Amino acid sequence: MDRIELINKGADAVRNTPHLFSAYKQYLLEDWGELPQGCFGCQFNNHFNQWKNQVLNKNIIPMENKIVNNNKTYVLKDRGTLKYLNGDVWSNNSSDEDWIKYINLKPQAKDLFYVLPVSIEKTRLDLDNEEDFKKKESNESLMTEDVVGDLNIVDQKPKRGRKKQD
Repeated sequence: MDRIELINKGADAVRNTPHLFSAYKQYLLEDWGELPQGCFGCQFNNHFNQWKNQVLNKNIIPMENKIVNNNKTYVLKDRGTLKYLNGDVWSNNSSDEDWIKYINLKPQAKDLFYVLPVSIEKTRLDLDNEEDFKKKESNESLMTEDVVGDLNIVDQKPKRGRKKQD
């Protein structure tokens, strides 16, 4: 069975037939170089449609060539921040260049960041905010000696369940 025949069977038939499902996984390995990360079953329809469109358009992009934004240098105060301007959306997943464009258009947007993107000119206030964030981040990750050293507290916890009647 080739790719086109598998696509013509449809996503539901591929998902519910073990023979077709294993063929689909094999084609994904051949085309993308690896299986997608995350829950394969939950994201099946999304990945099947992407793969189908790539096969039909003869535009298969291997996983290693897909763009992943792992090198961002900024930290937003609120990770759920979404900013809209002229039909574009900036979020926590946007690149440094996108946020730099946004900050150039709206300078007051610097207030959204704990740490600004690297190539932005930083004022003294911006540098102070970054230092405060780094101190706060390092303090949160350290465990105090009281928490680690005082393990007797766990033994003194009341037992769960009903109390015995005298």
